[in-house]
Amino acid sequence: MLDIKSVQGPSLIGLYNLYPSATISGLPAKDFSSGQVMDLMEQIAKQDLTPGMGFDWSAMSYQEKAVGNQIYYVFRAGGPAGLLRACRPI
Repeated sequence: MLDIKSVQGPSLIGLYNLYPSATISGLPAKDFSSGQVMDLMEQIAKQDLTPGMGFDWSAMSYQEKAVGNQIYYVFRAGGPAGLLRACRPI
């Protein structure tokens, strides 16, 4: 009734949002920012991935893309507020 045979396959099947996936890790070279590396990886993915395949960021990279340049606005708004608080009379 059953025919059992041993076969080899991947020890871990990666899924992202329930789709089969592959994890790609990279680090910036000296004098390059993580944003520059992410932009380059996006260009390569758009250029070389076959139709129907896509890419997405997760974890810290996702947060970095989502926030973008907003941190500059936080520092710009926080600087004067901190200065006013430091200069208030006791």
